[in-house]
Amino acid sequence: GWRRARGVGSPKATTRRSEESRLFILNPAYSFSKDFAMVLTMPRVLCAVKALILHQGRFLMLKQELGNRFEWDFPGGRMEFGETPEEALRREVKEETGLDVTVSKSIGCYWFFRVKDGDQVICIVYSCDATLTEIDLTKNVTAEASSDFCWVTKEEVLDVEFPVSHESLKQLLSTSLYAS
Repeated sequence: GWRRARGVGSPKATTRRSEESRLFILNPAYSFSKDFAMVLTMPRVLCAVKALILHQGRFLMLKQELGNRFEWDFPGGRMEFGETPEEALRREVKEETGLDVTVSKSIGCYWFFRVKDGDQVICIVYSCDATLTEIDLTKNVTAEASSDFCWVTKEEVLDVEFPVSHESLKQLLSTSLYAS
């Protein structure tokens, strides 16, 4: 079923999966196979952008409620199709905090696996500047609204008791020159 047709490289060379993908895209009412449905439910790798916003030697973190627990993370979120990382970051920071930021440069990445669906999220962190530091969490229209924010030092985040989305975030901060 899933092998390539004869004449690899010819216009007729295709796979069953790509045929079903094309049919599904062209006709949303298309009833696709169980095998193809399984592909759609497999865990994904998602790209997100995060802002390290410095102010008076501290950087901004948002408190995310996750069921009966919480964790702290940088402002930001998933990129939408067609956006540049910088556009996505400006949009996400504005949605979550009300801040307008200038994106400076990438300082690294961290990653984690979401508990709810097993998707892997790769977070690219950018150093950002904000002209104002008045945070407004009430205008966030997304389902993942933050419940609080804080300005923290690098040492505070690196403390073993400070809950973050993943230890790889702490690894990034411990080696980054921009988070000093």
